[in-house]
Amino acid sequence: MNDDDEFTKFWGDPVSIYTSVMAEQDGILIQTGHPLINYMTHTIHERCIAPFAVDGMWEQFAESQIAYEVQLTRKLIDSAVEEIRKQYLKSGKKADWFYAIDCRGWKLFCAQNETGKMTLMFPEDY
Repeated sequence: MNDDDEFTKFWGDPVSIYTSVMAEQDGILIQTGHPLINYMTHTIHERCIAPFAVDGMWEQFAESQIAYEVQLTRKLIDSAVEEIRKQYLKSGKKADWFYAIDCRGWKLFCAQNETGKMTLMFPEDY
């Protein structure tokens, strides 16, 4: 830890650290490739993406199932960003580290992670 870190000076060294990369390696988080929301939970993928990328459906819209999942992920993330933007403009304050949003019929959380970007999740994933 950095000795100049005020948080560490006040609270001391953390008992444990679990990073987004570790969570990705454990299968809990999935990279989105988005510049603002760089992770989503595996639960988001299983409930919001995978059910719509089944055989017979994706063939109409993309050259592969993976390409279709990328399209669906992009649409979900873009919708989440739009909801965050609305909250930001409505509040008249600077960006926050945590948002509770309604996105495409789902109640989701979007919280800042240690990369300075955001993770999209269901409330129960928080």
